[in-house]
Amino acid sequence: MKTDKTSSVKTHKSRLNKGVWIIIIAAVLLELLSAVQYYSTRQLLSDELEKKEEMGLRMKAIVIKNTLSAAKNTLYDHIWDMQRNLEEPDSMFNVVEWLVRMNYTIKGGGMAFIPDYYPQKGRLFEPYARRSDSTVLVRQIAGENHDYTQREFYYGVLSSDKSIWTEPYEDKEGAGTMVTTYSIPIHKNGNDDKIAGAFFIDISLDWLSDTLNSHQSYPSSFNLLLTEDGKLISKPAESHVNSNDVPQVLAAINDSTIEHHSSKSSNIKIIRFESENDGADGCAHCSTIISPMRSNHSSGQESTWFWVMSPAISEGT
Repeated sequence: MKTDKTSSVKTHKSRLNKGVWIIIIAAVLLELLSAVQYYSTRQLLSDELEKKEEMGLRMKAIVIKNTLSAAKNTLYDHIWDMQRNLEEPDSMFNVVEWLVRMNYTIKGGGMAFIPDYYPQKGRLFEPYARRSDSTVLVRQIAGENHDYTQREFYYGVLSSDKSIWTEPYEDKEGAGTMVTTYSIPIHKNGNDDKIAGAFFIDISLDWLSDTLNSHQSYPSSFNLLLTEDGKLISKPAESHVNSNDVPQVLAAINDSTIEHHSSKSSNIKIIRFESENDGADGCAHCSTIISPMRSNHSSGQESTWFWVMSPAISEGT
């Protein structure tokens, strides 16, 4: 009897041990399953974010390119009006006024003539029209404090006899804000004539920023516009981002030690970094746009590229 009782106890302990091991193994398998599900879900969310940001970047790139092309076409549409009235300097004010009125994207537009082209107007003559809310203000802005012959939109056109987009700059005398300028040469009677000056439009960087940041996939997301060499062109309003966000993203882009991953479609680059604000993960999605900047209108060649950044800090990464 004693032997049977001992055997029964051993059998009970063996079964108990097996039960414990089964529970342990089941718990481990459950943890592994949870981990697999977590990382699978994380990857799915990351892939979804990548697709959404890539689509968003593409759409905004299309909007920017089409809008800038429309602004350029508005300028070319007014060449005939300018040329037929070139003998009357005061008529140039009407030309630039209607140039600005015809396209809401154009912040300002003007003509900068070679020195002494109109002796009766003085050495420098630059009729300029600027959009101000619902009105267009027109005036002559050249003078002692504004020598346009030192500006890229003027000397770049005269030296190349080609259309150009300038680097962004603050236009205090004309548009009164940060702009990029598209400028073409003025010829009196066709392209074979000597250049008489530059005919140009100013595009506000505020418009670019508003377009880029009009809709975001996540509350913490924002967009930047950069030149190919990393120079900042447009950023969101300071009220929409933390003070350190933009410098941090720019630093991450220009940091050669941070790896740039290609998306699955290879259409965008992905840069991951750690936020300085709260240590959360940050993710920048980068796409290139072939910009019309510095393009040769006659050949259609385009040589300047822009990076469009769409960072999302802590969300979806």
